[in-house]
Parts: sequence; C-alpha cells; structure tokens
Amino acid sequence: MTESFDLADVLSRPGVTGISKNSTYQPGKTPQNARLLPGNDPSHTTAPPDPTPTAPRHGTEAVGRKRATVTVLPNGSVYKLKEKMRSTEKDYFHVFLYPRLVSGELRAVLFEGSRFVLMNGHAYTVDFYCIRPDMVKECHEVKGSYRLHSQQASRMNFDLARTDWPDIKWFWSVKGKGHTGSWKIEVY
Repeated sequence: MTESFDLADVLSRPGVTGISKNSTYQPGKTPQNARLLPGNDPSHTTAPPDPTPTAPRHGTEAVGRKRATVTVLPNGSVYKLKEKMRSTEKDYFHVFLYPRLVSGELRAVLFEGSRFVLMNGHAYTVDFYCIRPDMVKECHEVKGSYRLHSQQASRMNFDLARTDWPDIKWFWSVKGKGHTGSWKIEVY
C-alpha cells in the first residue's frame, strides 16, 4: 500500500532540498532519498564551508573552457584575450587594435566578446568586439588567406549580422599570403 504525502510539507522541512522520484515516505520522518544540506544532516560532521570565495588569479577569468586574460592599460582602456587565439587573430590585434587602445581611440577590445543571434536562428560570434569612447561599437571578423569551405558560411553570417545590426560598425579583415602578408579590410 502506498501512502500519499504532501510534497510542500516535506520540502518545507529544514535541510530538504528535493525528493527523488522513488522516495519512500513515512509520516513524521524525512524521506529516504531526500537530499539534505550538509549543515542540517545530523550524520554530516564536517565543518561548514568557508564563506569567503577563493580569489581568482589576478588578470584571468574562466570563459567557457578557455582561459581569458583581462588587462587594463594605464589610460583605463581594457582588453580581453584568450589563450587559444589563432596566429592571424593575434597579428590583427597587435597590428590594428592594440595601437588604437593605447592611443585611447578604443575603450575596450574583447576577443569573442559578443554572440549575435541572427534572424535565421543561427548564432554568430564575432572575433573582436570593440567599444569606442563615444560608445560606438565595432565588430571585427578576421580571416586568414587560406580559404576554407567554412569561410563562405562565416561571410554569410557576417553579412546577416551586419544587416540585422546596422548601428554597429563592421570590419571584414583578410590577411594576405605569407608571413608579412598585407591586410585587406572592408569597412561597413
């Protein structure tokens, strides 16, 4: 015979955070499969956790599975880069974006800092999301000289994002062949 019980009554007991589907309940007792908070379980004798969180390493934060480094320049400008950047993206940052940060022309540069959901339902993450001091936003997409089949899809998503968000200034940048290849930058 199965006993009925009031779920609200059981969940209102101190320390009960939830009940599994197969819990057995006896009136006046906590269900066998109820999850108890560590501080309210009488059989749990460990000390409560330290309330102060551990401080992250200075200048880094976890972003997904990649670590990102946040740096503040003396003029107050900020940039955030990830460890797993491709060499083409690193080159573009050091040649075009970093000098603009140092001069104060850009306030912030975030690598993969914005994800756009397009009208067709696809998601598009821009390589560099920049903010100028006048709060105008810039999105920079960086490509190498080697043409992959995925570059067409990337260009299509770039064009869709550009039409969906016309108030943002868009940059499509392609590096020429060779180590010292020149850059072709289209500005929209």
